[in-house]
Amino acid sequence: MPAKVNFIIGRAGTGKTYSIYSHIARNEKAAKRSVLIVPDRATFETERSLSEYIGGGILYTSVLSFTTLARRVLTETGNRKTFLSSQGRQMLVRRIVDEASSELTAFSRVSKHRGFSKECDEIILKCKRFSITPDDLLSADNLPARLREKLSDFALIYRKTNEYTEGRYIDGEDLVNSLAERLPRSSAVGTDAFIDAPDMLNSQIIGIIKVLFSVAASVTITFRIDITGSAPDRRIFESDFDAYRKLTAIAGEMKCETNVIRMQDKMLHQTGALLHLEKNLFAFPYRIFSESYPDETANSIEIHSASDRRQEVRAAAEAIRNAVKGGMRFRDIAVVLGDPDGYSTTIRRIFDAYSIPYFMDSKRPISSHPISELLLSALRCAEKNFRSEDFIRVFKTGLTTLSNDECDRLENHILKFGLNGSRLYDDAPLSEFLNVEIDESIEESRRTVAKPLVELKEELSTGKDARTRIKALFNYLTKLGIAEKLQQYCEELAEAGQLDSAVENRQIYETIIEMFNQLFAILDDEVISLSKFSSIVEEGLMSYSIGIIPTTLDQVIIGDMDKIHVSKCKFMLILGMNEGLVPKAKADNAILNDSDLLRMKNAGITVWDRTKSMNGSENLRVYSVISKATDMLRFSYSNEIGSTAAAPSGMISRLRRIFPNAKQTSTASLSHTGETDAAA
Repeated sequence: MPAKVNFIIGRAGTGKTYSIYSHIARNEKAAKRSVLIVPDRATFETERSLSEYIGGGILYTSVLSFTTLARRVLTETGNRKTFLSSQGRQMLVRRIVDEASSELTAFSRVSKHRGFSKECDEIILKCKRFSITPDDLLSADNLPARLREKLSDFALIYRKTNEYTEGRYIDGEDLVNSLAERLPRSSAVGTDAFIDAPDMLNSQIIGIIKVLFSVAASVTITFRIDITGSAPDRRIFESDFDAYRKLTAIAGEMKCETNVIRMQDKMLHQTGALLHLEKNLFAFPYRIFSESYPDETANSIEIHSASDRRQEVRAAAEAIRNAVKGGMRFRDIAVVLGDPDGYSTTIRRIFDAYSIPYFMDSKRPISSHPISELLLSALRCAEKNFRSEDFIRVFKTGLTTLSNDECDRLENHILKFGLNGSRLYDDAPLSEFLNVEIDESIEESRRTVAKPLVELKEELSTGKDARTRIKALFNYLTKLGIAEKLQQYCEELAEAGQLDSAVENRQIYETIIEMFNQLFAILDDEVISLSKFSSIVEEGLMSYSIGIIPTTLDQVIIGDMDKIHVSKCKFMLILGMNEGLVPKAKADNAILNDSDLLRMKNAGITVWDRTKSMNGSENLRVYSVISKATDMLRFSYSNEIGSTAAAPSGMISRLRRIFPNAKQTSTASLSHTGETDAAA
């Protein structure tokens, strides 16, 4: 029997999510099973806010993403394939690219560059989502010669990847694709399904929802749509409206009982100024906020101009501290970043100085952790026969047994005497080769570092298969006692109150072991050269990142405009309101650019959104984020990024026109002489 289908439509802040929560609360009281599907990064925050709404624990409701739902269903229905993580898949692509390098034409040079395999992997995922096969890419007619070469190269990589994984592995995309076939045999049958993930409604997910229409008791889906259909900003809702239209048609074809719930009463915004902003920021034409309420505008919206990012972050810290002095809790505040990589280090330093507790809602790449440098430098020592720069990098990671002073003395010793190759690992005293007196303690430090490296090189040479090489790397880490060192470091961080850093470092070793397991899965006992093995390991270290959940409740949430998830907040600060950052200008893929995609579309290939369309959807993302603020919004930008002048986002001038009475502040550049980051 087809499911009962509910479509909840309305603008941001109209209560669509809370309408779902209300239904789930009734199911909890009736002991009825529910599944709430949200984006991957939103599961923790959604569980927390749902639990707060219900006023207790969640017993009969599962909060999942489509990926975790797929893994659950796969477990329930049986699976004999090895799961290949996104990082494992990226390492596999690197391996295939290296092996096929002699067959590539258009990508013969660029394929050796760092990041190429990641770009290939992204396009493979998009091809799977749009059911594009390697043969589809090769069969397109009337294409320029250069594009045909590119598609031929990519089709080769794509086909070899499919051939390698077929029947042996299953990755995240194949997992989601298999969900549609397995759902009728899973515990999802007869449940009430709720989908509050509008950004994820691509053609692949719509296919899964179609199956849910046939197996669930009911399916409820939210959409960001202006219910009047005539709002001056209605074009930003086009992507959601398109998905809504498609699913409405599918529900009709399946003869589902359909109910459309139109939400229009504002539940979220507490001030008229923020309500006006939600309706007019992307409206054409927009309306100027009534000047009869100047005080309300000044209290709700602030535009801040800073000389540079350091001063911008400092001013944000002052604003947060003042808000907390006024009675606000840290957990009521969110900081949204237009450029997280450019701001994160400065925020950590200044917020720590101002004693502001915060949670950085982002994933940290493990490639910047000393253990990654240790692994790569050790492999290079074995491969390049102990070059001095590689040897020095090994002990400069701080993960050997040497103290900082011993590391400095050994580095100076190596550079002074130009030690290289066998001179770095020879057991014989250096004084036998040089007619000078040598400090024996430094020589002992050299032998201490060299001994496990020599043993690593010998183990790597005992067999040329990948299994032997992976075990050799693992044994090297074990001999250095890396697991124990990291555990001790985590305990020290926890005692110092740095809980987030402690949790991060606790995951590092587990992530390295996970990478080794993925290497076993894709390489096993295949013969592979040390240089290619090192290349795949480097790709793996670049692809893995670590995410954590908040360690305390009362702290400021900080995140990227593209990825942050907050249910609501009283005070939102948006940093980095500069041109190209908010809204973020999407860049072309390095392998297939917008022009290529347009030509492919004209040749009859169904392709994904081009960069122009993606930039359009960025406006919807900005709209959704700023609509979470209930009391105050503070926009800020820097006039200088690094040593380069920077222009404010076009959105800043628009805000000034819509709110002529908005509070406008600025910070002058401070003298750096004797300046510290301590809070005044």
